[in-house]
Amino acid sequence: TSGVVSARAVGTCTLTVTKDADTYYQSETATFTLSFSKAVPAQGSLTSPTSGTAGSGITLNFSGGSGTGAVTYVVSSPGGAGCTITNGVLNASTAGKCIVTITRASDDTYASQSTNVEFTFAGNPLSTASSTTTTIVRASVAGVSTTTTTSTTTTTTLPKKQPVAPTLVNTASAAGAATIAGKTSKAKTSRVNNQLVFTAGGFTVTLAGVNADGTIIPLSSDGLLEVERGDMFRLDAQGFAPASTVEIWMFSKSFLMATIEVGTDGLVRSTLKVPKSVEDGLHHLVMVGIDKSKADAKFEVGMNVGVPPKQWWYSRILIALPISIAVFFGFWLPTSASRRRRRKLN
Repeated sequence: TSGVVSARAVGTCTLTVTKDADTYYQSETATFTLSFSKAVPAQGSLTSPTSGTAGSGITLNFSGGSGTGAVTYVVSSPGGAGCTITNGVLNASTAGKCIVTITRASDDTYASQSTNVEFTFAGNPLSTASSTTTTIVRASVAGVSTTTTTSTTTTTTLPKKQPVAPTLVNTASAAGAATIAGKTSKAKTSRVNNQLVFTAGGFTVTLAGVNADGTIIPLSSDGLLEVERGDMFRLDAQGFAPASTVEIWMFSKSFLMATIEVGTDGLVRSTLKVPKSVEDGLHHLVMVGIDKSKADAKFEVGMNVGVPPKQWWYSRILIALPISIAVFFGFWLPTSASRRRRRKLN
């Protein structure tokens, strides 16, 4: 005989199966442990347009799919458009493309699901209009003049202002620095639950790597944050003026990752993705805005991407050493053989 065992939630249950006795055999009982995992959800879809104009937001809307988990939107690659998301609206600072990761959280039945959507933004040039009035006087019959006035409107297109990259302090990995009104102070670094916490100049900045399931990526044995290209990381801050905006830049090459609005509570919360185009090594994250006294403020922290610096040197040595040995033997062996041949001839 057969039957169907259903589960209302993830977990295990014990199933006892009993076969009754008959004329020849006694009854028999067996116990089984059944495990139930979350079901694979059906894929939902984005119902919002995937193209727009820089300066005009796109309201994000995702529907369909399985489960009742909350839907979140994260700019995983700001791209050339410099995209940001505020209250569910996607905005671009310039013309270009960006990628948004849409995630529906898991519930009791279905696992979480994520999808990446590329958005394209066209330019939105600024225009100024000027008008010119021309008066033409024409002579008519009997000495009476007729005046005709014409108007011409000229439209001039101005280039859109581009964001300017900040200058670097060049902090070390797991080190930070605050620059307020042009004055720089070194930050104190502490490590809390595998997160780097920097404090300086009235600012508190938290940096942590984040796995796909939302858990924190552990710090290295040296207390450094080491992430890979494509990994997510969280950069939160307190100390910028409420309701102001903060730009987040990434270096070695200057790269505007996001422009975020500071909450009314004075908190900046961001989850960003390490671009796959960056090289391994030490990189810097710089937050630029104004502090509570309206003074220009920026905060810089160092983060390792890919192979840590010391491992980089070890790997280069391990690669270079066999090559050097091969080159040495390549020169030495023919020379040695030639010497032996000369000795035999002599």
